[in-house]
Amino acid sequence: DILSERNDGSVRYIEVKGRALSGAVILTENELQRLRQLETRSWLYVVTHCASGEPKLTCINNPASVLKTEEIFRQVQYLVPEREWKNAGERIS
Repeated sequence: DILSERNDGSVRYIEVKGRALSGAVILTENELQRLRQLETRSWLYVVTHCASGEPKLTCINNPASVLKTEEIFRQVQYLVPEREWKNAGERIS
């Protein structure tokens, strides 16, 4: 979400997740893969109590290596029955 560069040349790649109150956050597969690739340059910022007027920020360095995640969804896949692709396609010997 955010690329942060400091005066000393260090860079943070920051993924931000917000919650109205508090609770679990969801990372997409792409987000988690990117956090893994960036290792110590990656950060997860979790903002809680966004709806309260007094938000609270938690910053986690290298989140892919220090957080336990749980897969909750699999990628959606679509089945195309043989009769569909046969009827829709042009057959070439």
